Amino acid sequence: MKNKKNLLLSLFGIFALLLFFSSCKKDDNNNQTPTPTYPSTVTDIDGNVYHTIKIGNQVWLKENLKVTKYRNGDPIENVTSDAEWSTKNTGAYCNYENEASNGNTYGKLYNWYALNDSRNIAPAGWHVPSESEWKTMIDYLGGESQAGGKLKENSLNYWSTPNYLATNSSGFTALPGGGSPPAPRIQGRHPAAG
Repeated sequence: MKNKKNLLLSLFGIFALLLFFSSCKKDDNNNQTPTPTYPSTVTDIDGNVYHTIKIGNQVWLKENLKVTKYRNGDPIENVTSDAEWSTKNTGAYCNYENEASNGNTYGKLYNWYALNDSRNIAPAGWHVPSESEWKTMIDYLGGESQAGGKLKENSLNYWSTPNYLATNSSGFTALPGGGSPPAPRIQGRHPAAG
């Protein structure tokens, strides 16, 4: 069960980020459509643009991070050796299957040290979501048995058949993620993850 939970968290882009905002500005004129108070896009220090989506009372980035620098401009080390990745005790990232094109499609895979570094990998005003923030989103979407399907892209462009229960009703369009310590690049993506 714990592996399923970890895979689910990975699936939704552990590297996706979260910022709480209220969804609409208060407007005394009920005839007007409420104006969202969160940005529709966010840009990181490398110039990568991420779209946002509101799920419940939380605002999430729809794409996984692909930043190569901390917020202050310091570089995050790109590790390409499985042996080095397994023993790394400073911030680092890799691309799934060591392919740069996978980094563009699926985002980068960051180690714990990069995610928890005080220089922050998230764009200004954003942060890496906590476990409780993930749980809030999962609960809002109906719990662990339903959230995955509501978040997953509902096609076979990136997922293996049958892509069970994928509806993407949340609009999040999650792509398959993968990897587990110590060498996530060996395992690559998990296109059949539930």
